[in-house]
Amino acid sequence: MFHTVVVTKDGVYVAVPNGPMWAKSVRNFSRTRPSCVEIDINVNRALSFKELRPLIAETIKAETMVSDGFNPLITIELVKIESMNMRALFWCEPENEQDARVQVIEKLREKLTAAGCEVIKIGLTQKKKKTKKKPDTSPPQSDEIM
Repeated sequence: MFHTVVVTKDGVYVAVPNGPMWAKSVRNFSRTRPSCVEIDINVNRALSFKELRPLIAETIKAETMVSDGFNPLITIELVKIESMNMRALFWCEPENEQDARVQVIEKLREKLTAAGCEVIKIGLTQKKKKTKKKPDTSPPQSDEIM
């Protein structure tokens, strides 16, 4: 009666107080919008980005679980002497997110290898961890004391 229990897509139960829920509107983006899936692709530089981009886009579009309404977005993240890191983003229904990711990764590995690219690594996007600033535990200086 005093709170509403919400289950996130990760399976986490969150208790939300009803007061703020009644006072403000609640937006549910997961109900109507497809989920964005990000995949990192690290390959050798046997082919240029100009050659790889359409191959990756076609492979993603061919997957049945990928939403037709959005074109995949393929970007270069890092270029090294012998390798290139790219990121591919595509959209699918939230309930198909994990299966679509697995299928797309498998198909991309097959297509890239068949095209003559050595796939060094392909998988989930690695989010950079935010470093928390440690609180200053040193004693105050003499001019800071009131």
